[in-house]
Amino acid sequence: MKSKIFNIERPLKESDDKSAYGFLSRLDKEVIKEAIEKSYPNMPNFCLSKVEIHPSGFCNLKCKFCYGKKLAPQKRINLSTKKIKEVLENIRKNFPNKDILIILSGLYSDPLTHQDIKKIIKLLGDYKFRFGIYTNGLLIDNSLMKVIIDSAYKSNSPKPSYISFNIAASLISYQFKRILPLIKKLFKKNKQIGNRLEINTPIVVPKKAFNYDLLFNIIKELDLAGVDNIRLSLPWIQHDRNKIEKYVSLSKEDYEKSINFFYEMQRHFKKVRVREPQNLGKFPKCFAMSMSLSISPEGNVYPCPETSSPIFKKEFSFGNIHKNKISEIWKSKKHLNVFSKLNPNKSRCLCCPVNGEFNSLCKQFLRK
Repeated sequence: MKSKIFNIERPLKESDDKSAYGFLSRLDKEVIKEAIEKSYPNMPNFCLSKVEIHPSGFCNLKCKFCYGKKLAPQKRINLSTKKIKEVLENIRKNFPNKDILIILSGLYSDPLTHQDIKKIIKLLGDYKFRFGIYTNGLLIDNSLMKVIIDSAYKSNSPKPSYISFNIAASLISYQFKRILPLIKKLFKKNKQIGNRLEINTPIVVPKKAFNYDLLFNIIKELDLAGVDNIRLSLPWIQHDRNKIEKYVSLSKEDYEKSINFFYEMQRHFKKVRVREPQNLGKFPKCFAMSMSLSISPEGNVYPCPETSSPIFKKEFSFGNIHKNKISEIWKSKKHLNVFSKLNPNKSRCLCCPVNGEFNSLCKQFLRK
């Protein structure tokens, strides 16, 4: 397999399902297929399967490689615990898909900075949702770890919940040595409940040269700690219409050197996955919004997490949970109107550029 960017030889992956975060493609594969094969280019049969909630508008770090920092509003707020509870309750009562994935994350924030994050995670368990948490991990302690494990155990899904630690953030904040023992402890507790929680550790390697020996040792430690996926990638500029492959301060030579090292790590460690920039699909409709939605700290509802900023409210938002229930927003006239008018080729997105599995599936099904 060759890179579509610099024509570098790549090892073939065993399967898409085993790639980093491949559980997302497994979750959505049949929904994507139905939406495209049966209804393209008309309205797909909207079936909600993933809801991403950004409970906090704050972050405890200021990472230079964070693409969300330019999308953050000047005035930041948190989503109330009461409103999040109403959303979860409404989803459980009104949607036929009982295996909906709830994600706690943030475009320019960390969900663990929310003052009631333990209550929110406990609610996920109370409503038996499978969930995912994206965090830098710096605010995790033993009590929060217990809540995460307990809620993962209560899920009625055959698939595990997961937590994704941003290792790059812990490295630049010199907190990796504190995070590693927590990951090890989380692995042991998870094993005790039957591995109901998948532990992922994405590493975004910022800028040009980096210490290869240091990175090798970090990967080795994470591998020994028992994590399920170690994803290696380089920072890239979000919402760039023409240059999805544009990396921050990286020449072609630096890119090749870095990415080749990544694939060497993938050959050495079975748990390592590599994310390269994806620009596989140019589709006239955003099929992601036929099966998922994202809720910002302001309560606005968007097609995907990458657009969950007030900057995109006029263009992409199709509702607000402070005004209407999720069951009223989903498949509403405004929702369908955004789907009809949103052309990823002309908007600020390139059809889920962060989800290569989704683009690959779209391309596959559209060929048939």
